Amino acid sequence: MEPVHYVKALRGRWFVVAIVLLVGLSAAWFTRTSAPPRPVRETTTYTARAVLLSSQNGRTTGLTSLSTLSELVRLDQVVRRTAENIGHTGDRKALSRRIDVSADQRTGFLTLSSTSRLAAEARRVADGFAETLVTFVDEQQRKTIAEDTESVNQELEKVKTTIDNLNDQLLTATDGRERALRSQLDQKVRERATLESELKQLTSTVTQAGDVSLIQPAVVERDDPLGPALPQGNLVRLLIGGLAGLILGVLLALGLERLDPRIRDSEAAERHFQVPLLARIPRIPRKERRSAPVSVMGASSSATADAFRLLAASILRWPLLTPELHIAHGHAGIRLEESPVADKRGARVLSIDKELTRPKHAFLITSAASGEGKTTVVANLAGAFAEMGKKTVVLSCDLRNPEVHELLGVENETGLVEALESSRTPLLNGTVLDSPLHETNIKVVPSGAPPPNPAELLNSDAMRNVIEEACRHADVVLIDTPPILAAMDVAMMVSEVDAVLVIARSGKTSVKVADGTSEMLNKLGAPFLGVVLNASTDIVKPRSYYRGVLPGRRSSSSALPDETKKRKKSEKSEKSEQSA
Repeated sequence: MEPVHYVKALRGRWFVVAIVLLVGLSAAWFTRTSAPPRPVRETTTYTARAVLLSSQNGRTTGLTSLSTLSELVRLDQVVRRTAENIGHTGDRKALSRRIDVSADQRTGFLTLSSTSRLAAEARRVADGFAETLVTFVDEQQRKTIAEDTESVNQELEKVKTTIDNLNDQLLTATDGRERALRSQLDQKVRERATLESELKQLTSTVTQAGDVSLIQPAVVERDDPLGPALPQGNLVRLLIGGLAGLILGVLLALGLERLDPRIRDSEAAERHFQVPLLARIPRIPRKERRSAPVSVMGASSSATADAFRLLAASILRWPLLTPELHIAHGHAGIRLEESPVADKRGARVLSIDKELTRPKHAFLITSAASGEGKTTVVANLAGAFAEMGKKTVVLSCDLRNPEVHELLGVENETGLVEALESSRTPLLNGTVLDSPLHETNIKVVPSGAPPPNPAELLNSDAMRNVIEEACRHADVVLIDTPPILAAMDVAMMVSEVDAVLVIARSGKTSVKVADGTSEMLNKLGAPFLGVVLNASTDIVKPRSYYRGVLPGRRSSSSALPDETKKRKKSEKSEKSEQSA
């Protein structure tokens, strides 16, 4: 796509960009609580780790269990001694928060970690806590052993005194008393042996090393941040989220545009229908459609009305035609010649000898599918031709779903169906009605009662005679037909008209449908004049020019549809009374 196409795509899908942008901003806003910002490290930090070993390996409770040692690190006595050892004069609580403890129950290792911006400071704190903890545990163990030793010695002295008393009593004891004294003596001797063994064990424990030892002094490591730091300010987050949302929204909009199967601009319409674009009709606002169903007659100063007038003028001037255009009705002296400004399509212009009259202006207007705005284009074209002073006859050939009579303000009691089924001459006698939009120049042949065989009627000789008859009495004949891909009623009619116009609706007609319509008309040998893009969004309208109220362009003979209907009904009732 060219750059201008990208701009058009973004303008047509601005809501996609807006939604994705809003999602990006919302995501950035909600990350304030779900992902708080991590402070950005302005300077390098260092972590020092010292490792201690507990001989109890964490399997028992007591002073040297890992759980107890982890709590002893932050004990007030340990923190105070550490501060004295390393020369810390600040807050002791702050010093306590600078040390982290982790215990490995499987190996019995106790790791003390300290982080600081200075490597020496981190090492001094880690080593200070480690050495203080080892000394503190050793002192507490020795104090406990000393107290236990003293207690055992006291018990041992009591037992020895008791043994000496029992020996003295045995010297003067009788036979009966001697047996009881010897039993007591044996018990005290065994108790003395136990206390002596416990005392020996306590004495040997004092001479051994403590149960907690420093196996690795503090080792310093440099800390590197893990991943990028999150932005700290909410404004920065919103800017980043908005920029990301905008980029994703633009990419999504362009991707949807590439995958969109619908026709949205004039270039796509010409490319897929393979004919020139005759006009781009802007979308008619709902308010305007309600107040004036036919824009040309009801809102003569609008951009929509001027677009229909431009289409009518383009049709009357016979613009560039494709090489496949069939010469209307095989007139001699009518031929297609190479255009001096022929484009890559090999376009030709219609050349007519001066001695011949201009070919009949019978235009068949159809669409690929329903809902393209075909009937609205027919009604507005009739109004535009009427303004130019052209006598226009509108044939309602959409026998399955007739609507054009409603827009032109006539009744649908009798019409084309009755004319085709009759044998009168002329066939249209009594079926041509004056439109209240312009009674002088707009004549309407409504469809009439729905027939059981619309395709058979429209493809009959009578239908060809109807077209000939309408062309003799009008400057322009507009034929409103069913959608060509929805019903084949129009298949045989395309060879009986001077040109075929196809209506496509921007944003609705798909590329596949457009290709199928072009292929169908080429197979039928239709004189495909061009395509009209309805509800176009790529048309530039000078809105300021149409803000003022310009005088209407209606003919003096035009009147409101409702008033004219009432007048016609009264005339019919008077005629019926006179005939009766």
